[in-house]
Amino acid sequence: MLNIFIVFMLCLSFGCIFFAIDCFRDNSKKYKKPANIIYGIAMLSAGLIMITIFGFSTTELGSPWLIFISILISFYLYFFFSKTKIWKNRLKAKKPIEEGFNSILGLTGLGIVLFGLGHILFAIFVWLKDGVWKTISLGYWFNLGKFDTGFIGLNKILNFIVLDISATLPLVALGFFIYAASRDY
Repeated sequence: MLNIFIVFMLCLSFGCIFFAIDCFRDNSKKYKKPANIIYGIAMLSAGLIMITIFGFSTTELGSPWLIFISILISFYLYFFFSKTKIWKNRLKAKKPIEEGFNSILGLTGLGIVLFGLGHILFAIFVWLKDGVWKTISLGYWFNLGKFDTGFIGLNKILNFIVLDISATLPLVALGFFIYAASRDY
């Protein structure tokens, strides 16, 4: 069972690398955006990280042949399966699925924005109750202490973002970016 999982994850990592290559070599004017480059870099990074993690685990298990099998499966799916009739008919159901996914993503983004606004209302409630303005940060919610990474500048930045500023700004920004990603412009 573990071997099947490792083969699946290696196939997924090779698929991420193939998707990154497609993002970098996309020549169409319709989809040529900086987002393609960002997606390509993210997919390439994810693929390389997964190959590193699961590739080393295959050598520790004593079965490096899993890498070869996953490469063969990935090449088949990328080069041969894409030319079959099943793959070519997939676009008939794409529009409703895409619209449904975009609406779910948009509602998630709006929910995170509303959670951030509710967070500031909670901070106002605590202020009215105690009489002292208390910054409720991400570190407060997750019981985090001071960061010690070994780099003084990085420690100051992380401690400021996570422990010193209110969690409202990161939540609203994250929700807005998720909501904006779901819209077609």
